[in-house]
Amino acid sequence: MTEAYATLFGVPDPIQSGKQWADAVWGVDGLPLQEAQNLMQAEVEAMRDRLKDAPCARFEHDGIPLVDRHVDYFTVAAKARLYDLYMAHQHYRGHA
Repeated sequence: MTEAYATLFGVPDPIQSGKQWADAVWGVDGLPLQEAQNLMQAEVEAMRDRLKDAPCARFEHDGIPLVDRHVDYFTVAAKARLYDLYMAHQHYRGHA
């Protein structure tokens, strides 16, 4: 399903890109989780801004705009990966 949204918007799969984004933001040494969350919020707002002008941005699925679904999938994946990285950094010396 997420691949279909990605195809409609002409952007990568939101789940995969959320994980990759989290890995890139976290970096090698990690950063405070609050800072990572703030960066994620900024990325989500920028993504929503970019997608609002997509040709199919006005379409909905089950009453929810496709843009919102796409951004939500990205957000959930990024949050989950950031949490994994944070917990690994706290307990397993950075091996997530």
